[in-house]
Amino acid sequence: MKLEMKEDIIENTIKEFIKELDVKENYLEPIVKGKNDNYKYKIYNEISLQHELVIFLEEKLKGYRVFFEKNMHKDEIKNHGGDTWVKAEADIVIVNENLSEKYAIELKFSKGENAATPEHMYNFIKDIHFMEQVEAYCGFTNVYNFILVNSKKYYDVSLNNNSKKDYKRYNIYKIFRTPNRKVSIDKKLKNELIIKKDEMKNLNYYYCKPTGQKIGKKFKLNYKYETEWKILNENNSKTNAYGYLLISKNNRVQQ
Repeated sequence: MKLEMKEDIIENTIKEFIKELDVKENYLEPIVKGKNDNYKYKIYNEISLQHELVIFLEEKLKGYRVFFEKNMHKDEIKNHGGDTWVKAEADIVIVNENLSEKYAIELKFSKGENAATPEHMYNFIKDIHFMEQVEAYCGFTNVYNFILVNSKKYYDVSLNNNSKKDYKRYNIYKIFRTPNRKVSIDKKLKNELIIKKDEMKNLNYYYCKPTGQKIGKKFKLNYKYETEWKILNENNSKTNAYGYLLISKNNRVQQ
């Protein structure tokens, strides 16, 4: 059951920005290999997405101040009980004049041009945990994860049938590639298919890197989340289309 949340001005403003991505010309770079002109389109990578979102937030949110790349460790006001920070800087921080309201946004803009899809999915969840830490240890009112992708490799469940070996190896695919594009992110992940037997005792039920060294790179989430992929300009693309997830307290569910 989803938790009841009051109307959220920050989330509503982010959603307004996303609508602009869907309809505004010369804003979001189209997915056409070899034919893109980065001087024509304003958003073509993660830093350009961050820049345009900050401009939009500053225009829409009167009485708030917006910051880039704010170091959260310096803002810590609570003991985090041994929980290791997974990152240091929040992509965007928004505060009101008397600091009675504080919000943070973590962005991901992942392209499907390489084979690192499961690593990117792992990083999506790591960013969600980072926002949980910012909320818990820095006294933030709400936190948000805005994930934008330009490839169906992240959300098309039919691709699991085309790559059964990878699907069995990477349980993380089961989170993001699901029927009807529903996404359910549990507090912990059973990793028996990607972790060596001699590592299982210490790492099972943690989120771990799908490849490479896993010791020291593990965490569990504090909450379970339910959301779904939304698609931009899907009718104009026969191959790939931009998809996004917007995750906040409003997506948390009781367990």
